[in-house]
Amino acid sequence: MVLETKIMTLMAILPTIVALIACYLLIKSPISISIPTDRGMHKNNIASSGGIALMIGLSFIFVSVPLTCLILIGVLGFLDDKYSLTKYLRFGMQIGISAYIVSYHCLLDGDDISLIYLFILVVISTYTINIYNFMDGIDQLAISQAAFFIFSWALIFDDLILNINILFLLTAFFLVNYPKTKLFLGNSGSYLLGMLIIIISLYTICSTDVMSSIPLFILMSSFYADTTYTLIARFIRNLNKKDSTIMESIRYITNAHRTHLYQKITIKENSHSKTVFMIMSYNVIWCLPLCYLSFKYMDYSLLFLFLSYSPYIYYCYINKAGVES
Repeated sequence: MVLETKIMTLMAILPTIVALIACYLLIKSPISISIPTDRGMHKNNIASSGGIALMIGLSFIFVSVPLTCLILIGVLGFLDDKYSLTKYLRFGMQIGISAYIVSYHCLLDGDDISLIYLFILVVISTYTINIYNFMDGIDQLAISQAAFFIFSWALIFDDLILNINILFLLTAFFLVNYPKTKLFLGNSGSYLLGMLIIIISLYTICSTDVMSSIPLFILMSSFYADTTYTLIARFIRNLNKKDSTIMESIRYITNAHRTHLYQKITIKENSHSKTVFMIMSYNVIWCLPLCYLSFKYMDYSLLFLFLSYSPYIYYCYINKAGVES
C-alpha cells in the first residue's frame, strides 16, 4: 500500500517536474523571442513559446486522441510564434484539429448526434482557441483563467483526479513567472490552453442537449464577453467608415490592437496584476456561483448565463472596449 501511494504521488507530480525543467530550459535557451510592439503590453524582449513546456507536461497526463490534439495545436502555435503563419493556414488547422477532437469525443460511444450539433461544437472549439489567443496579452491572465476553469469544473462535475494533476502543472508555470514574467506562453501556450479547456468540457457537453454547454460559457464569461464585444465593436466602427466593405471590416478585426477591456484596464491601472485580480474576482465571486446554479437548476440555465455576462458587457460598454484611445 505504501509503495502504491508513493507511485501515485510520483505520477501526480512528475508532469509538473518535467514541465518545470522544460520552463527553465526555455528561459535559458529560448526557441522563440517575443519582441515588443506598439500594440503590445510589454516593453522588453522575453522568451516565448512557454506552451511547449505545458505540452510536455500534459503528455504525461493525457493519452490517445486528446494528447494528439494537444500536441498538434501546441506545435501549430509554436510555428506561429516562430514564423508568423498566415491567418488562413492557422485558422484552417485550428478547424481541422477541433473537428478531430469533437468527432472523437462525441462519436466515441456511438451516440446519435446531429451534424448541426457537431458543427456547433467545432465552431465553439475553434472560437475558444482564438479567444484565448486574443486574451493572452498581459502577465498571468491566461494561465489564471485556465486554472480557475479547471478547478471550477472539477468542483461542479466531481472530476478531481485528472484536474488536480493539471492544476499542479498550471500552478508551476504561474510560479515560474511570478512576480516577474520570464517566459511567455506565446501562441503555443494560448492555443494549447484553449484546446485543453475544450477537451475537459467535451467530457461533459457531448450530448444532444445544447444546454449542457452552458457551464462552459458561464465559467469563460470574462474571456468570451471581452473578445466578442470587442470584435463586434471594432467590426461595426470600421464598417461605418466611408467606402468600407464587410470583408475589409472582417480583416480589420483580426489585426493586432489594444482595445480589449482587459488591455484598457491594464493601461489605466498601469498594472497587470491588478487587472488579473479584478477578472479573477469576477470569476470566483460572480461566475462560479452562477455556474453551480445552472448545473443544479438547469431549467433556469439561460437566466444564469445572462446574469454572468451582463455586468462584464456593461463594463465593456462604459470603458469603450473596441474603440481606439
